[in-house]
Amino acid sequence: MNLQNFKITEDSRLVRRGASTGLTLYSAYRPLRFKELYGAAAIAGNGIKQSLINNDGKLPQAAIAFTGFSGTGKTTLALITALALNCLSRDEDYEPCLECAKCKGIINRGFEGTDPFFIVKNTAKMKQDDIINMVDHDIKSGTALINRRGGTRIICLEEAHNLTKKSIENLLLPVENVLTSARRARVHVFLTSSESDTLFANKAWQSRILSLNLSRFTSQDLFNILIDIAKNEHVHNNKPKITTSVLAKVIEVSELSLRHAITLLQGILEQAHPDKDTIKLEDTGIILGADEDWDATETFIKSLISGNKKSCYGFLKDAYIRHNISFESIGTNVVKKLTSKGIMLLAGGDPAGEKYLAMARAFNSTLSNSLYQDRFSALGLATSAALNELG
Repeated sequence: MNLQNFKITEDSRLVRRGASTGLTLYSAYRPLRFKELYGAAAIAGNGIKQSLINNDGKLPQAAIAFTGFSGTGKTTLALITALALNCLSRDEDYEPCLECAKCKGIINRGFEGTDPFFIVKNTAKMKQDDIINMVDHDIKSGTALINRRGGTRIICLEEAHNLTKKSIENLLLPVENVLTSARRARVHVFLTSSESDTLFANKAWQSRILSLNLSRFTSQDLFNILIDIAKNEHVHNNKPKITTSVLAKVIEVSELSLRHAITLLQGILEQAHPDKDTIKLEDTGIILGADEDWDATETFIKSLISGNKKSCYGFLKDAYIRHNISFESIGTNVVKKLTSKGIMLLAGGDPAGEKYLAMARAFNSTLSNSLYQDRFSALGLATSAALNELG
């Protein structure tokens, strides 16, 4: 992965919180303010913040659905919004202070279901009777404390695609009714789901719920986040510096999963020798896999594109005779890389991308239709088919 075009964030956006040891970096660097967010979550967060500013600190929607892949910031956005709505000392940009009693209560008790202002429930464990009880106790009644102390109750239902049609109907109307009364405590329902289509199978719900679909993090987003964390860990916890080649490999292996990328980064930092000043690719052990396999595959792909038959078949011969290389991995990486390069070229207006895609199709088709159980033979035939696309 080429990181030369990526812009390094100069000022740290993330803040480490919690214990200095024995804590996952994913939890330690979880954003608790809108300004700490990255990617689609940052865009959605800015929209919610502006809505609060425009409505004197009130949220106009009865319900908001945060949908998208795992690790894109759905529950984090719900948490930050709850903090912004209830903080006693928020700033003019509606960023929570994180120090007042309400903020501390939400952060420490919200995910346990014991905080009156932020209640998180997993719908996979809920039955219809649980929904009815929640409506009766958390929405229709049981809000006297909210009225006395002021603030807004947020009920966050995770994996909301598990809710039945009847359950959502039972939820929406009471919440909408609460918001129309100036004398009742304000209550909102937040839904998080990785299955937007399932959640909104009934289109009538979509017209009553603000839906914010969070796309996956880009390579640039992950690069900025990993740089942010690595810098903080170096400055505050004396962890070694880390090279961009290692970050590139982390992003590649993680397949754009934030949680996976941060887990890999933590493993690399925690297993580094204390006297190490800078971690290079060769210092990562087996955490990122066998790097020589990947480099050899890259060379193979370059030979394919250039039509260098001798180099291509020489690679297959060496892989078979001298090295313990997974041919399944080679096949997958070749198709993936050719396809990715082709798409990027075509997206930039370069017709050469068609050649990459044609070779990917030929390679993939031959591997898929091969009668050989011996993957070495299948790879040889796939290589021949891909080279034939060059004419």
